[in-house]
Amino acid sequence: MSLHVVRRILFQENFLPIFLQDTDSRPRLSRVNYHGSLLLQHLFKFNNTKLLDTSILNMEQVEVMTLSCDPCGSHVIEAFFDSSTIKMRTKEDLLNQMNVSYGLYSCLIR
Repeated sequence: MSLHVVRRILFQENFLPIFLQDTDSRPRLSRVNYHGSLLLQHLFKFNNTKLLDTSILNMEQVEVMTLSCDPCGSHVIEAFFDSSTIKMRTKEDLLNQMNVSYGLYSCLIR
């Protein structure tokens, strides 16, 4: 359940408890919530961000791409990498997750 906290904050999804849902049957998310984005940007400034780190690293690649290409979501990615409390290894893990789709990112940006 805690693995999906970032997903819940960002996308403000109406959901059954996430642990009861099959991952493949969940609808793909396409729009980042403005207030959820602001909230996460500030939460990344806190001293203990382990829950958020784990949650963002467990997002599906499509969701990370949606987050990165969204006008509000891109600020969340920026706050993640700017955070002084997130370990460099965690940042590298997210970069590695994004590395697969750099070509797709460049095609989506207008």
